[in-house]
Amino acid sequence: MKYLRYCLFLLLILIVSTVKAQDFTLLPFTSTHWDFGNSDVKPESYMGKESYRLDGAAIGTKNISLKNGTIELDMNFPYGRFFPSILFRVVDVNNGESFYVRPHQTGNPDATQYTPIFNGYAGWQLYHGQGHGEAVELTPDTWHHVKINILNDQADIYFNNMETPLIQVTDLKRDIASGEIGLSSGAPVYFANVKYSKENPTLTTRTNEPFEAPEGLITDWKISEVVANEEFWEKPTISTEGLTWTQRPTEYTGTINLAKFSRSSEGKSTVLAKLDIEAESDMRKQVIFGYSDFVWVFVNGVQIYGGRNDFRSRDYRYLGTIGWFDSVYLPLEEGDNEVVFVVGENFGGWGIKARIENQSGIRIR
Repeated sequence: MKYLRYCLFLLLILIVSTVKAQDFTLLPFTSTHWDFGNSDVKPESYMGKESYRLDGAAIGTKNISLKNGTIELDMNFPYGRFFPSILFRVVDVNNGESFYVRPHQTGNPDATQYTPIFNGYAGWQLYHGQGHGEAVELTPDTWHHVKINILNDQADIYFNNMETPLIQVTDLKRDIASGEIGLSSGAPVYFANVKYSKENPTLTTRTNEPFEAPEGLITDWKISEVVANEEFWEKPTISTEGLTWTQRPTEYTGTINLAKFSRSSEGKSTVLAKLDIEAESDMRKQVIFGYSDFVWVFVNGVQIYGGRNDFRSRDYRYLGTIGWFDSVYLPLEEGDNEVVFVVGENFGGWGIKARIENQSGIRIR
């Protein structure tokens, strides 16, 4: 009897496993499943796996609509400074969610990265630390397994045989929407066993401390259209006459990702972020802020600060990540004041955040 129960138990496991396996759809590297663009389709066998060698390009799936579910694959990359990526909820070539690795940063806190992509900008300088990147060993010329569980505005990202996620993404930055799956390389990278499931995954319990907003956090800005760099960079005075302003909320952290609302072009990668401040009398108020990549601060049209915070701007390993690194005192006059942050972008993140801790005697509009 015990033997019979044991056999029935094994049979049940086999049935359940079979059902689970059927939930996944394999995506072989054929033109039926992938849009290869102008690249040559050359599936090949590599280190025991049937794979596709993607050399400095990006490919996307065809006719897939995945909002919640699981993506799994194997990837094999050499050592070097490039960024093998898995894309999901891809709306178009300039918009989607992304997880990638940095082989040259193996073992470092920025060895891995989750970041959204808005209007062609992967905003990794705005999104770093817990929930966005973690240290892991990235062994070259080895098959690594990646699994991404996606549910609404959160995701769990597993690497190799981890039983707990490498990264718990507690806030996917883009709107919850269906999209396709993509792969990109930057160098010769092999991908294999790509599959997905639309079954809602069970995410792990979040243990992150709840976010406590710092005192005086700015949560709304008036944002201009994209303007020509030459008209606003490194100017002693500016005029905002004729600009159109749109009220935009920040993310819960106080960061506003300007790429959400702005698309740059040649010579036009600048947006103005404005605060209208009413003061009871002439006074000076400290504003603490962070930005990416360039900023000039103006009060009533006169520059009081200028700074640069882009990649490698301070030393060869400087990332240009946003933080509470800068401050300046605003010379406010009695009555209405126009405080403008001219924010220019190079690459890696286009954003601003600020706080005015002591708001006695002023009203921010």
